[in-house]
Formats: sequence, structure tokens, C-alpha cells
Amino acid sequence: MSLHKILTSINSSKWAITAAHATDYLRALDNALDSDIDITPKAALANYESTDIEKNELTEYDDKIAILRIEGAIMKSGWCSYGTEDYANYIENTFENNDSIKGMLLIVDSGGGQVAGTQRLYKAIKNAQKPIIGLASSIAASAGYWILSACDEVFIENETDEVGSIGAFVSFSDYSEYFKEAGIKRHEIYARKSINKNKEVREAIKDNYGPMLDNMLDPLVDIFIQDIKNARPNNSEEVFSGGIYIAERAIAVGLVDGIKSEKESMAHLRSLISKPNSQPQQTQIYMSKLSVGANLKKFLGFGDATETETSLEVNQSGLAKIEAALQEAENSNKTLNSEKTELEKKVKDLETQNLVLSENVKELKAKNEEYSNVAASSPAAPVSATQKTDAPDVEPKETDIFTEFNSQIESNYGF
Repeated sequence: MSLHKILTSINSSKWAITAAHATDYLRALDNALDSDIDITPKAALANYESTDIEKNELTEYDDKIAILRIEGAIMKSGWCSYGTEDYANYIENTFENNDSIKGMLLIVDSGGGQVAGTQRLYKAIKNAQKPIIGLASSIAASAGYWILSACDEVFIENETDEVGSIGAFVSFSDYSEYFKEAGIKRHEIYARKSINKNKEVREAIKDNYGPMLDNMLDPLVDIFIQDIKNARPNNSEEVFSGGIYIAERAIAVGLVDGIKSEKESMAHLRSLISKPNSQPQQTQIYMSKLSVGANLKKFLGFGDATETETSLEVNQSGLAKIEAALQEAENSNKTLNSEKTELEKKVKDLETQNLVLSENVKELKAKNEEYSNVAASSPAAPVSATQKTDAPDVEPKETDIFTEFNSQIESNYGF
């Protein structure tokens, strides 16, 4: 790639990269411009042949695993290595169509890079029908993690390694004061119908960042975040604010699936595609994608069932959420059945109590009627004024009956 093309890419492209790595890469570019540095692309693709895994296992199954390394600044057309378009072409053509290659280990050591070409490589990895395991080595940030997230599983190599930086920012230098002091007056003249051309930059120079945020940064971040959510639905929402995480924390928030060395990652990949006494077609089960219907998608919390998109691809890292949701549903069902049985028993007890209560009411009504008839048939003796004054107040028999009735209810049913 020519230096002219490199400079054009840097000046005219959007970048998803950490600020620290952008500064380092610019410093490296400056050194490259001042010296004779070979920028011929390095060979980045290789078949795995290593004594780390037993040779007889490799020979027995005749499996080849491709190793793809993405290191340094990520660019669409490459700089000192292949670019994202080269990698995407390799996956879509050679990797997918070569039956002797059974899987891939993607190793990323990059703080990010050019947005152009990044999503195409992401899609090539995500749509691959063969298993691809991702490994973050040192750092996989911004565009680097964007690409890595598309793998079926993602591991991080060391406890101090970092992943994340899911976000976007832009920086530029305002030389207006410099030109003014140098006596240079700069003019920009736009066609009458080009009132919105370079509007974002022109407004940002005036300290109005709204157009830059509305038309460039926020839409870009929305696409970035949605791709990560589609690839790894178990991620915590906090990762979408742009933070970067070392290994243990990255595992906790769902950015990676564990800590594995390159050797361990290779062994894990081989275990997925090569199992003793398995037919070749049976070893490809891991490569399948699970299509989730809209209602199940809503149940699992992946989105609204009324969305236009009616299916969701779930890779290996997403199966855990499905299993957990199904287990939770099963446990909830057991709990509901137990509560239902208990409620049915209480209903039967209440029905029995109601029958007893009805019988008591009938009995008390009969007694009340009996007392009323007796009172009506017996003439009342005359009572003197003195007796009326000295005699204690006595409630009628009817009152005694209903007092007894209320007492029985309180005693038997706790009302």
C-alpha cells in the first residue's frame, strides 16, 4: 500500500480506535515518512502445524485449522499487513470453500482502526458456516473488538489483557488562530445548493457539536452497538458506554467467554470439530446457527416480537441465555403448580367451612324463630315503676342469639 494511500485513508476516513493507539500509530507513521520502512503486507494466514497439539490427532482427522492474526492499526486495504477486505475475501472464499480447512482461530491484537471495511469483516466472520474462535491478545478494542465479537466464542489470553472501547469519538485541530497570526486569511466558498456540505466540521469549529453528534457519531455508535448485541446478546448494558475492561471484568460483563492461551484455544476449537467416532456431518453441529422466532425472541429478552425482523441468530455464546431462560421457566412452572395445588386445598377447606357455617346459621335462625314464638304466646306481667327503675337492663333473647352466633364465628374462623 503506498504512503499516499495511507495518508488519504487517515485523513478522509472514520476511525474506531482508542485515543492512545491513534497517537502511537500517528507517531509510527511519522517515523515511516522519515525513513525507508518496508510496508509490504506480511503473510497473515497459515495452516496450523504445531507440536502444541499431538500430531497423531491432527493426522487422524486430517483437519486443518487456519490462524488469522490481526495486529496493529486496522485498515480497509492494509498497511503493514492485510486489510479487512483481504481478510473478508479469504473467509468468504478460501476458508468457506476449502473442505480441508475445518475451523479458524482469529487472534486480535489491535486498539482499533478504520471503520470502513470493519463491518464487512464482522459479517464475513458471523456468517461463516465453519467454527471460528476468537482470542484477544494484549488488546482488542474498538474496531478490534467489533471484529472479534462476531466469533462463535471469544477468549482473552492473559489476565492483564484488555477488550472493549465500544464507542466513537472524533478530534480535529482548529488552525484558524495560527493562520490569523501568520497573516493568512482562509476562505471557503460553497455552491448555493451545497449549504450542508461539511456542515458538521464547520459547526464544530464554532463549538456547535450537535450536527457532528447527530449526523455522524451517534448513528455510527448505534450500528456498532447493534452488531455487538446481535453477536453477543449476554453483554451487560454498561459495556456500550465505551469503557475498556481487563480479563476478569470483561468476563463478568459478557465481553469474553473466559481466559485461554493460544494453545488452549486451539485445543478447544479442535474439540469442537473433531470428536472420536463421529461422522463428518455430525462434527459440524457446532457450526449451525439457531433461528429464534419472534415470540421466543421476545420471551428471551432479545427484542420486541412486533419488530420487522422476525428471527435472531444465536451463536454458542448466546445458548447459555436460552438454557438459563428455559430452566428459569421450568422452575417457575414447578412453583406455580405447587402454589396451584396449595390454593386448591385451601379452596376445599373454605368450602367445607362454608357448609358448616351455613348449617350453624340455619340452626341459629331456627332457635331465634322458636324464641320469638314463645315470647309472642306468653302475656307479659305488669311491671311497677319501682321495678322498672331497679331492674337491670336485659337484652332481648334475639340479641343473645346473635351474640352467640358472632362468638361462634370468631371462635371457629378467626373473623
